[in-house]
Amino acid sequence: RWGLNKLVELCLQWQFPLKKFGILPEEGVFQQIASCHVAALPENLFTCLEEGSIVIKKSESWAFYDSGLMLENENEPVEADIVIFATGCRATQKLKNIFKSSIYQQFLSGSESSIIPLY
Repeated sequence: RWGLNKLVELCLQWQFPLKKFGILPEEGVFQQIASCHVAALPENLFTCLEEGSIVIKKSESWAFYDSGLMLENENEPVEADIVIFATGCRATQKLKNIFKSSIYQQFLSGSESSIIPLY
């Protein structure tokens, strides 16, 4: 299973320039599938990223202003017509944090090698 997971990840990395644009997922493919994470790429996403009509910025905090937003670690405001927040929600981690006991945390999320978490 591990080998198949890595093979699928390598094929996806070869097919899509995820690393180049800093959008390479932290979780493995099978972990995402088991967590019901579904990825859908908009048509021409990477073309738009290349030409700069779509810009991806990572920031822990932000503030809106009249014609865009100010991002943490940016000196200048970012002017934007549309802002889409992708939070990277980690629902499994939030559920685990409800309990102090590691036993209950393990029941909720399963192990790294489990196919489908219990929740």
